[in-house]
Amino acid sequence: MDSFRVSSKFQTNSVLANEGDRSCDMLLTSARQSCRVLPFPRNLNFVCRSDLTIELKDSLLRASSSGHRISLWGTSGSGKTQIALDFAYSRREDPTCSVFWIHATNRTTFLRDVRAIGQRLGLSDYSNEKELLRAVCEGIESEPQWLVVFDGADDLAALDDDTGLNYSQQRSAE
Repeated sequence: MDSFRVSSKFQTNSVLANEGDRSCDMLLTSARQSCRVLPFPRNLNFVCRSDLTIELKDSLLRASSSGHRISLWGTSGSGKTQIALDFAYSRREDPTCSVFWIHATNRTTFLRDVRAIGQRLGLSDYSNEKELLRAVCEGIESEPQWLVVFDGADDLAALDDDTGLNYSQQRSAE
């Protein structure tokens, strides 16, 4: 992994790291470290859909002790990932907010990214998937502010088997 320290008028003691298609920007402060794990560089050619971006920011940044969940849905290629990536980069500008990205297209990519987040959070390697997920969730929730993007999560039930991931969906009572 390539990394280097930078100092600027905006921040001091920043560490920018790039590993393959992932980048991690850790702000080193005496109080805490914020971690950002984003899979793609910022898309400088992204044409912002300001109506969606404003609605997304208003919905997610509203004060709440229980947090917020937002789903972006639409046809393939409609820009859901780019909208989420743009929002993730906007949250990255807040030095107290940790930002994590999980490819949730299938169980394998989901667990790979959960393990990567666990490593970034300094967690030990867990052989049991449920323990790993629990530890990563606790690590993320211990952050003062955080954003987790589940990209490509078309079938959350496929991620639920043996991972302990709880997802909400309406179920009819029988």
